Amino acid sequence: MTLVFDRTQKALLSLQIASYMDDPKDAMNLTIRFSRLPDGTNHVDGVVMDGVSKQLNIATQTPITRTCEPSLKS
Repeated sequence: MTLVFDRTQKALLSLQIASYMDDPKDAMNLTIRFSRLPDGTNHVDGVVMDGVSKQLNIATQTPITRTCEPSLKS
């Protein structure tokens, strides 16, 4: 397991795990990416699971939802 941390931003950037499913021959790598929302909250931005021996790759991207406030016209 590897944690990538940005000391200046004091934020976790990614988490990487190398493991296997049922058998060590069934290797897999898991990478979780983090990013910051405009308000400073750190959240999971995406996940990639790579099943090396099975040639399987699954990737997800977390959409960011932003609320827009209507402009006030006088």
